[in-house]
Order: sequence, then structure tokens, then C-alpha cells
Amino acid sequence: MNRARKISFAAALALLPICSQGAAPARPAHDRPNAVMIVSYLPAFETGELNEAVASTMDLFPTLCGLTGAAIPQHLDGKDLAPLLSGTSSSLERDYLFWNTKVEKAVRKGKWKLLITQKTPNAKLQITPTPKGAFLFNLEADPGETKNLIGRYPEIASELEKL
Repeated sequence: MNRARKISFAAALALLPICSQGAAPARPAHDRPNAVMIVSYLPAFETGELNEAVASTMDLFPTLCGLTGAAIPQHLDGKDLAPLLSGTSSSLERDYLFWNTKVEKAVRKGKWKLLITQKTPNAKLQITPTPKGAFLFNLEADPGETKNLIGRYPEIASELEKL
């Protein structure tokens, strides 16, 4: 991809909406960090493809750097999504994804997500109620996070908690 095309693609990418609502499947409020949807239509890329790689908003800046030829700072946790968008790669080489807020902490690894809420979040900020406790979800079988599997798979929960 030549530099001019990279820059125009980066400008288009920067204008894309980053959200967890709209065309995305309904997701619980506590899954906001994962429910990032980027929809693009650019002639250089195939359309109608789905990639299951776990991406985050922290990947946007490295992606813009990569597409424009700028050096990606080494201290960033984000990954360059350009290989995914162009179809030259099907993964991000990310084994797991963490987040920790004042209210909750979570880790995703493959199809599993462990969520631990330390206190009930502010109800005014929630779309769906988020109870206090530990939850394990199989996101392949239950993308809406409706079935807590922590009692059925305690060894997976323990493995994820150690990460």
C-alpha cells in the first residue's frame, strides 16, 4: 500500500465510530471494553468478512501509526490492526486482554472471560444491572454473557485469575 493510500485509509479509520451499540449485538454494560466494532468499506479491502480477533480502542493509535508509516512507540499495549484489516493476518498475537477499573477487573483469554466486580456500579451509568461477584463466561457459546459458568469450570476461573 503506498503512503498516500495509507494516509487516506488512516484518516478514514480515525473517523469511524467506536461503539458497543447500534449494529453490534446487545451486550451487557460490563462488557464495554470488549464491544468495539469497526465497520469500514474501502476499495483496498474485502467486505463482508468477520474476524474473531479481540481488539480494543487501545489498538487505534498503533494502527494509525502503522498505516501512515510512523514508528509505533514501544511502551504502548495496543496492537497494529492494519494486517487484520488488509487480510494479511488473521490474529493479533494477543494471548489475553486485561482491564481494571475502580469497580471491576476482568481478563479475556480465547473464548473465556473472567469478570470480578468489587462493588455494584453506579446504577445511573449502567444499561443492564451489574451485580457484585465473580463471573466466568464462554463468549463463543454465550456472547451476551447471560450464563455464569464459574461453578461449572472453577479451574478455568482460577487459571484466569492467576494471570
